[in-house]
Amino acid sequence: AEIHIRAMQTEHAAGERFLAVGGFRTMKEVADVLREACPDYRKRLPMVTLPVWLLRFFALFDADTRGVLNELGKRREATAAKARNSLGWEVRPAEESIVETAKSMISLGIVKEL
Repeated sequence: AEIHIRAMQTEHAAGERFLAVGGFRTMKEVADVLREACPDYRKRLPMVTLPVWLLRFFALFDADTRGVLNELGKRREATAAKARNSLGWEVRPAEESIVETAKSMISLGIVKEL
C-alpha cells in the first residue's frame, strides 16, 4: 500500500506505472522460506521439484497443470528501480513478504490452521 500512497502524493508520478517487485522466486524457493518460518506447516509444503517430463504427463489429464506448461523453466525478472528512483520506495525483503502473506492467508482461513 505504501507504493500506492507515494505514487498518489508524487506529482510527477501521475499517469505512470510502477512495479512493486522484489525479485523472482521459484515455488521451491518459496516453499523453503515457508518451511523455515512455519515449521508446523512443513508437512503441507512440497519437498521435491517434479521433473518437467512428469508435469507434461500430468498435463495430459489435468487442465490446471496444462495451463502452466508455458511457464516451466522461465524466470520472470522485473525491477522496482523506477519506483525506487521516482518515489523513493524500497522493496521489502521477499522472505518477509512470503511469510507475512502466509500468515495472512492462515488468519483469513484461506489456509486451514493445524
